[in-house]
Amino acid sequence: MSRDAFFLGLVSVVRIVILWCSAFWLFTMTEYGEIYGVALGPFLLFGIVSFLILWFFLQQPRTLPALTTLGTGISLVGGGVLLWRYSTLPGIFGLLFGALAVITVVYGGVRACTEPPAAAGSIGALEGTTLFALVFLWVQTATDMEPIYSIPLLAASLLSLLVVLYQRLSTVGGSSGRGRGRGLLVVGGALIVIAVALVLFMLYGAAPLGQGAVMLYYGVVYCLKLLLALFNRLLMLLAALFPGEAGEMELDPPAAMEIPEEYSDGGELNTGLLIALGIAGLCLVAVCLIYLVYRLRRLKIGGGRTAVVQTRVSRRKLSLLAWLKRIWSAVKERWLLLAAIVTMRGSPQELFLFLTRAGRRLDCARETGETPCAFVRRMAGVTAGETSEELPAALESLAAALGKCLYSREEPESFPRETARIIRKSFRRALRRARWVHLRDWLRQRFRPKPAADSRT
Repeated sequence: MSRDAFFLGLVSVVRIVILWCSAFWLFTMTEYGEIYGVALGPFLLFGIVSFLILWFFLQQPRTLPALTTLGTGISLVGGGVLLWRYSTLPGIFGLLFGALAVITVVYGGVRACTEPPAAAGSIGALEGTTLFALVFLWVQTATDMEPIYSIPLLAASLLSLLVVLYQRLSTVGGSSGRGRGRGLLVVGGALIVIAVALVLFMLYGAAPLGQGAVMLYYGVVYCLKLLLALFNRLLMLLAALFPGEAGEMELDPPAAMEIPEEYSDGGELNTGLLIALGIAGLCLVAVCLIYLVYRLRRLKIGGGRTAVVQTRVSRRKLSLLAWLKRIWSAVKERWLLLAAIVTMRGSPQELFLFLTRAGRRLDCARETGETPCAFVRRMAGVTAGETSEELPAALESLAAALGKCLYSREEPESFPRETARIIRKSFRRALRRARWVHLRDWLRQRFRPKPAADSRT
């Protein structure tokens, strides 16, 4: 197993342990009002040690019975120690769930050692961990759970994000690895910023957000009670139109809403605010139901498979979702290109991307089927007479270095900074010149005097 696979597998095992412990805390807090479960420290140590044992064991080819025996032994010994000494799970069902957690951790270690996580699996794990963290934070704001219990789950979310970014940057920079190191440095800084933002959200934003969600719920209930009271009054009014005992029925009192003091702050509650929140909540529920019905209408069940013969070209307008997907793909492609330029700064590949963009702006784009080296050599004649005499030699050096990077198995040498500076300076001067020419032509066309109309008598 490579070093990258070892890191990814270790992170996956740590994530499984943290998810199980957070699930224990979440379930026991909402069910019993207290925190129970397997201790995080010993459980985390068990997961790491079991993964290391399996990793060293699988350095040599092994048979499936031998691997099964080792995994069963680790599960029995580790599960017995954890559930006997470091577990506070109540009842027999709690112990069964603890045993299931131990087996899941060992199986995850075996899976990580034999089949390292792929990029799609890492993205799915990131989405699931982040969603569970949001649910955990929402329940934490509605209960008396201490904020320290959400820190491991937030750390697991950051580790999942680090794994995804690590896999994306694994091929950046070629065999030298310089661009990859810079990319990981940028990722580390981004993770620090995200961690600080999450801590600030937990301290100052989680409680107001949870209180707002609860107030939205009470607003919806209050509006439903008002609608029920109005319907009751309408029934009484209709009953009063008929003679007899039905018209002597008394009206029910108007709907009342009692909100706990921890959410209403012990003050008088504004009825108008509750009605506004209720209308907003009902509109949100209506939009969700409409979207659900729209999605269900596109689901076809039953019927036979028939071949559809299209006789003419059908034209239809793109939906808003399709437009948004196209915009998102374009923005994502742009950001990926900028990230590649930042991480490969000063390399032949980055200079080639710079020349490609400059060629499009100078009306000299790369032609279909043209090799990168031929394109670089052709760019020497684009700015003739406007740049220094050193540019053709610099572009020839760039073409040679680019050919080694693309077609040679040897490790490419670092590209000279002075040559890269000459190329950038020359083409930036040409781009500025082209912008001024375009602006001058536009101004001339804009303010050109119109010819006088011929007068006919």
